[in-house]
Amino acid sequence: MQQEQITIRKATPADAALLTNIEAACFPPAEAASRERFDGRLAVFADHFFILQVDGRPVGFINGMVTEELYIEDVMFEKAQMHRPDGAWQSIFGLDVLPQYRRRGYAARLMDAMIELARSQGRRGVTLTCKEHMLHYYAKFGFVPLGASASQHGGARWFDMVLEFTPQLKLPDPVKAVFFDLDGTLVDSVPMIAESINRIMRAKGLREFSREEIAGMVGKGARVLIERVCEAQGVAPTLENVQALVQGYAAEMLGPGLPQETFYPGTREALEDLHAAGLKIALVTNKMRIATEHFVKHSGLDSILDVIVAGDDTDHPKPEPDMLLLACRKTGVSPSEAVMVGDSENDAYAARAAGIRAMLVTTGYNGAVPMDRWAAVHGFDYVFKGVPGIRDYLFACQGRFQR
Repeated sequence: MQQEQITIRKATPADAALLTNIEAACFPPAEAASRERFDGRLAVFADHFFILQVDGRPVGFINGMVTEELYIEDVMFEKAQMHRPDGAWQSIFGLDVLPQYRRRGYAARLMDAMIELARSQGRRGVTLTCKEHMLHYYAKFGFVPLGASASQHGGARWFDMVLEFTPQLKLPDPVKAVFFDLDGTLVDSVPMIAESINRIMRAKGLREFSREEIAGMVGKGARVLIERVCEAQGVAPTLENVQALVQGYAAEMLGPGLPQETFYPGTREALEDLHAAGLKIALVTNKMRIATEHFVKHSGLDSILDVIVAGDDTDHPKPEPDMLLLACRKTGVSPSEAVMVGDSENDAYAARAAGIRAMLVTTGYNGAVPMDRWAAVHGFDYVFKGVPGIRDYLFACQGRFQR
C-alpha cells in the first residue's frame, strides 16, 4: 500500500474559500468563521495559518492571531486588525480537520507546527479556548486550564487554556480532595425517590406525584422534601406530621422493589480515576445517613470513598457550609485545596460559604432553572455537562494527560 504524502504549508489569501469549506464541515454555523472573516485574517496574519495536505488535498488547518492578551476575547474573531506581530501570545482560533480524516494524528501535527512557530518566534506561549470534551486533548500538549472563559462565542461554554514556555503564571492551589453531592450529581435517583413518596401517598389515599414533580422538590434534604410534599397535598406541615412522614419515607427508601439509582454515563469511572490518582473523595449529601450508607454499600462505592457526610451529620445542611467544612476536617485538607461538585444551588452556595471552589454539573435537579443558566446569573463560572468533564479539568491542571 502506497504511503500517504503529508505536507504542511502556510496559507495564502487564495486559500480563503477552501478554509471556509473545511471550517463549515468542522463547526456548527454559530461557531464557524465566515468567508469574510477568513479574507480578513488572511490579509493580516496569513503567516499564522498552517494547512495540512494529504496527497495534495487540504484536509485541515490551524490559525490564530498574535496578541498581547493572555485571554482570547470574542472581538478578536471579528477584528483581524487586533493582530500584534510582536505580541507575547500566539492564539489558536481554530483547529480543523475534516471528519473523515480524524483520528490519524493530523490535528496533532498542526498543533505541533503552531507551537513550534510560537516558540521559534520567541513568544511567551500559546493560548486557546476549548469545550469541555477537548480539555484532555489540549492537555496532552502541555496546556493547562486557567478557568472558565468569558467567551460567549457561538453560545457555547468554553474554557481558557494556556501553554507557557517558561511558566510564570500563578495558578490555583492544587486540588487534594473532591467532594461530591449524590442525587442528581452522581446518580439519577428521582425514580427511586418518587416511588418511595408515592408508596406513602397510596397508603394515605392521597394523589401520587409524577417524577417531574418530585424532581422539582428534591435537593435540600428529606425534611424539606416532605415539607414540599405536604404543601402540594394540602397537609399541614406540623412538626408531628413532618416527623411521621420523614420516618415513613426513610423506611420506604430501604424497602424492596424500588427502582435503582443509576450512575450518569461515565461518572463511576471518573470517580475511580480520581481516587486512583490519589485525590481524597468525599460524599457530601443532604440525603439521610441511613439511606446514604445503604446506597454506598449496594453500589460498591465504599471502596472509593474516603469520607461520607450525610444530611443528619450536622445541624445545618447545605446550603450552609457546615457539611463541607466537616468534610475538610475529615479529609485533612483546607478549603482552598478542595472542590465541591454538585447539581444545585444548595451545593453552589454551600461551597461559596465554605470558601471552596464549586464545580457544577447540568445532569441533575435545580428546580425549574437549568444549572448553566442559573450559574451564569449568580456568578458561578465552572459548569460542566457531567463528572467526567470535571475529572478531565482537574487532570489537565495536574498535567496528567501530557504526551
